[in-house]
Amino acid sequence: VLMSLTRRWHVHLVPFLLRMLRKSETAKIRIAIALALRRLRDQRALLPLLREALNTKWSLRNGSMVYALQTLDCRTIMPDLA
Repeated sequence: VLMSLTRRWHVHLVPFLLRMLRKSETAKIRIAIALALRRLRDQRALLPLLREALNTKWSLRNGSMVYALQTLDCRTIMPDLA
């Protein structure tokens, strides 16, 4: 039962976090979201995290996005990693 609830919660949490990441203008919130996405290890976060890591607006604060990407399979967008 607990695993079922966790899966259902996880399905809705990742899209929520991704929306918040896209809308947030606060570095601390963006870092917290990146760390949460790292823990969740959900592939749906791959492109949004990469987009944010490359966003020049946050170029001095993109380390958390790159750190979160380490838990995801980036080979789908960077075949040379295979």
